[in-house]
Amino acid sequence: MPAVKVALAQFVSTDDVDHNLTTVEHQIADAAASGARMIAFHELATTSYFCFDYRNAARLDLAETIPGPSTERIEAAAAANGMHVVFPLYEAVGGMRYNTAAMISPTDGLQMIYRKSHVPTSKARKGQPGADEAWYFSPGDTGFDVWETSLGLNVGIVICYDRHFPEGPRTLGIKGANIIFVPTASYRKFIIETMWESGLQAMAWSNTLYVAGINKVGPVTGPGIGGHYPGRSVFFDPEGVRIGRAGDQAGIIYADVDPDHVADCRKALNFYNYRRPDLYGTLAQPVRS
Repeated sequence: MPAVKVALAQFVSTDDVDHNLTTVEHQIADAAASGARMIAFHELATTSYFCFDYRNAARLDLAETIPGPSTERIEAAAAANGMHVVFPLYEAVGGMRYNTAAMISPTDGLQMIYRKSHVPTSKARKGQPGADEAWYFSPGDTGFDVWETSLGLNVGIVICYDRHFPEGPRTLGIKGANIIFVPTASYRKFIIETMWESGLQAMAWSNTLYVAGINKVGPVTGPGIGGHYPGRSVFFDPEGVRIGRAGDQAGIIYADVDPDHVADCRKALNFYNYRRPDLYGTLAQPVRS
């Protein structure tokens, strides 16, 4: 399979859903004009990241169905530009709400969804507020499945906090993913400066696949919080080599993703063939707190 030019798009998303969708449409068109065939966006791309706003019921109204108005607009943009799109948004399913990413094909529309699996309530730390995600989102129920695209890229997704749990990316690798997208809304300095790139690099190397982390830019939303999302979207290849990195402004970065390189690395490193599942039963057991 030939390499595929892949785009990562970061921008300032607010609670103005229509404005955000217009930005997404423009970035899809810009990426297509630059020769990309696939594009991915940051976590909750149709809204702000609102979880620092403590239990604000008005935010719940931002959730929408899938399929729904937003996915229909992005399906049209994908078709018009010949683009595969990873499109994260706030999903409503009856009385449940999820932090979700939709996978959209230019020819077949909505293909799959992934719902964020690990949904925390983080406590305030070092003077910074906690984010009560567990009040806004239900834990995802989709599991870790792979989107087998017509481009020859097999796509996996984990969303933000999911990236700290190695079991999901390893499951995606076992199922044949050759790239994992990690849509994110992270701004805390101790995460961005210390763990952001190192964690994604380790994910790429230990699972011998491409990893693409997409982080938003713009002000942090919440009463009296302040702060700024720093972007720094980034690509790593299956050997853990950084092959693209964005700055702290809205924009798009690109990298060539080669499924054959993934296959070659897996043959050379043999991390999958030498696994010992007979020893890993403890991983499936709950931890006593």
